[in-house]
Amino acid sequence: MSRARVGAAVLIAAALAARIAGAQSAGTRALTRRADSLLALWRDASTLAEVQLDLQAARQHTAGEVTRSTASVLARRPVQTGHLMVIATEPDSIPLRAAVASVWTALERTYGRLADSLTARPLRLSVVSSDRRPVTNPDDRRVAAGLSVDELVRTLLGMVGQPLTDARFSRWLGGRVQVMLDTGLVRSAAYLELAAGSRAGRACFAGVPAQCAAALELDEDSTFFLTAYDANDRRQAVMAARRPDMVEPAEQALYRQCVDRYVDSACAAFLGSLGREWVPRPLTEDARDLLVATALDLGGPEAYGRLMADSTAPVSARLARAAGVPAAVVVARWRAGILAARPAGHGIPWSGTLATLGWVALLATAAVRSTRWRLG
Repeated sequence: MSRARVGAAVLIAAALAARIAGAQSAGTRALTRRADSLLALWRDASTLAEVQLDLQAARQHTAGEVTRSTASVLARRPVQTGHLMVIATEPDSIPLRAAVASVWTALERTYGRLADSLTARPLRLSVVSSDRRPVTNPDDRRVAAGLSVDELVRTLLGMVGQPLTDARFSRWLGGRVQVMLDTGLVRSAAYLELAAGSRAGRACFAGVPAQCAAALELDEDSTFFLTAYDANDRRQAVMAARRPDMVEPAEQALYRQCVDRYVDSACAAFLGSLGREWVPRPLTEDARDLLVATALDLGGPEAYGRLMADSTAPVSARLARAAGVPAAVVVARWRAGILAARPAGHGIPWSGTLATLGWVALLATAAVRSTRWRLG
């Protein structure tokens, strides 16, 4: 091949390579521009979402402030304690001032600073003396004239609602953190639950700390029925979870082995097949509500914020962080409050009396050693 031909081939190859490189470079630049455009759009959308959330919060705050400021102008005579304002027609026909003060105290004691956001908008009541009297404002809650303070307090708390609770804590508790008003009645009911309930509850009543934790399911174990229950408890739990007519044909044999033949392994297997949410629990939600209320009382105004600060932490660690003392102290205080609410006609055995003295000693020791918790 002549030198001229070789040179021409080289020039042609170089031109082709340049064209291919140019095409690749153009394609790369186009992809880069598209990626940059998508990134810019995503940033704009994210910014817009944040602005919308801020605007929504601002509108709610503004609506609440406008209602607050215009209430007096319209001669509605609003009643306010703390951040809670209630506007009512015929306010003198209900014990509004006492109820509002009681509700705000309970909200602040339970939720701390979060009580402000729960009461951002004033509550509106329409007081009626007859069921036939219409309610002119659709935002008003209809209430009867002559309500007691307690009835009005519960109505207002229902209107305020509760803050959202993360899934893990809600699953353990059985719902959202509630404001507890009459803890005396709840403690009396919990006394009977411990005294005549599951094996773990009875052991807790007798003064075994580990069994109190088992009855309260503080380890969040899905097979709690193996440790908190004895054989009879498991059989009773199976019967409580499923009536005979509710049992699927494939489960009939296992169910009958448990219920009719008292085979404990069959009871355990049947409960294990149900899923945790369908297995009767050792203690009711009220008992766990009491434990949370105990932790919040120990921890003071900011306790609720600490309780909800880390949704990934174990329940026992969150209770301890909220209370500012070890979880064992929270449980001990919870148990002491329940035993102090003994219903009339129910006594504590001598062994329970000795156990109570032991719990008192535990509380005293823990209180002395828990300075690092309070400072943290």
